[in-house]
Amino acid sequence: MNKNLNIICPNYLCYDTLPEAADIFYHGNLTYLMPIGISPTEWENVLNFPQYCIEKNIALPQIVWLMNKKYFECSRQAVECSDILRPLGKRILKMSTVYPRDIKVIEKTRGELISNNKLLESFKQSADDLRFLTRELFSHIFLEVYLEKGIEFVKDYIEINFSDEEKLFELLAAVIVNRMCSVYNSENINYIVYNHNWYPFLMDFSEYLQEESSDKTSKIDIKAHRLFTEIVSPIFGRCDSTKKTEYIARVAKTHEDVIDSLKGTCRDIVETSMFYVNDELDLRDNKMKSMVIEKVIEPLSYMMSKPKKDVKQILTDFTLDSTVIGGILSLTQGFDANTVGLATAAGAISTGLKHIINSKEEKKSSAKFILKELKKNKVEYLEYENILRQISINLIDI
Repeated sequence: MNKNLNIICPNYLCYDTLPEAADIFYHGNLTYLMPIGISPTEWENVLNFPQYCIEKNIALPQIVWLMNKKYFECSRQAVECSDILRPLGKRILKMSTVYPRDIKVIEKTRGELISNNKLLESFKQSADDLRFLTRELFSHIFLEVYLEKGIEFVKDYIEINFSDEEKLFELLAAVIVNRMCSVYNSENINYIVYNHNWYPFLMDFSEYLQEESSDKTSKIDIKAHRLFTEIVSPIFGRCDSTKKTEYIARVAKTHEDVIDSLKGTCRDIVETSMFYVNDELDLRDNKMKSMVIEKVIEPLSYMMSKPKKDVKQILTDFTLDSTVIGGILSLTQGFDANTVGLATAAGAISTGLKHIINSKEEKKSSAKFILKELKKNKVEYLEYENILRQISINLIDI
């Protein structure tokens, strides 16, 4: 296993986490964590649980059956997105992690979180993908808990932890925090390229670890990286189709020296801007804008195969955007969620789960409905799981 990987975290490879061209240009290569739970034992347990509940006349909250369906969607997106990124070849590494997530480990983490309300609240704010959360949670429940205690205990475990949104979020947060502790503390990992929606959680998570060395993002030149991303992303966009990824792969290979030059220019621009004190903000703004126009036109012209005048117009439009420039300039004064301008999910998952958990709709019929749907789609689900197993994935014990 290669050391010092650039990890996309915390979410899996999916449509929401397909990389920006800027990610590929800046980092050279990226590693994605893939959906866990490709064990046939776990997969079958998730698939068969609705039948068990129907036979035993067990009624559970609707969120259980919604999550049951979401569990399988992760594999489909991971497979489809792997195809989209195929032109990048070895620049994209896919990794499945192995780490303890048994009852004892999760309960220990949960106890620590209960006394750390700040981290729990930022988790609620940041959590934005029920598919990812479900896959991690169900891998804990239907593999570790199931093997430890059996299916009857699994039923009780779900009834207790899904009884209200607070208990469910404590368990979800414990599962994710446990996973992130393993990722951050691994010697195989250099730094984290994070999903923007998770930014508040990851910053609070770094405080939670109480170890400066655990903040892997510190190894990225954050200010220069931010400027590079803001310049390149509006022009090149994301790797969101095979054709687009082929183009980005070609640019990354053909113009490595140009990209390195642009990265160095971004560092120079940021360092220059830091010489200006707060009472010279207008001067600093104008200086930075002029440096962007003067020093990045040439490399971008080569990368885009466009006339300089076209690139200059694009960059002029860019520098006139006060929101973007303001965010970049503020990086020289500090680095937090507000100055960087990263979006958050604003508790969308939390609000949705509260509604579903407290729903008055009949719960047994939901189990029958999801069972019928699972049987209908079992062949498709199984096909994606089999493809996922065949995709070249590096297993790493962290």
